[in-house]
Amino acid sequence: MLRKDRYLMPPEALREALVNAVAHRDYAITGSKILLEVFSGRVDVTSPGGLPNHVSVESVRAGAHPRSRNELLANYMMVKGFMEQRGRGWPVMRRAMREFNGTEPEIVAEPTHVRVTFRLDPACEDSSFRASA
Repeated sequence: MLRKDRYLMPPEALREALVNAVAHRDYAITGSKILLEVFSGRVDVTSPGGLPNHVSVESVRAGAHPRSRNELLANYMMVKGFMEQRGRGWPVMRRAMREFNGTEPEIVAEPTHVRVTFRLDPACEDSSFRASA
């Protein structure tokens, strides 16, 4: 009879993905928004623009030294408490998802966008809900 909150995914993983999308998106690309898509088996966070400053997918996964396309915005977000520490996002997402369901976040980087995917329940067929910011 008592309410028990059960999350679709770890809030800290989603928060880090959204903060990274805002801090690192390419604001020179007009008409595109950060996109949050919720499917039955996954959650995707897509940010306009490729990875910044010659960062590679491999260096993101390895937790290499963080580089930002938007230094002033990233610093502002850190001062205001949206970020706790630069370079912390991917390790937090990875740890949270491993503890949640044993999966790893996935990252795909194209010249036009970066997408982070969180697998929720591979047994479910994907139907979607889309929100943009």
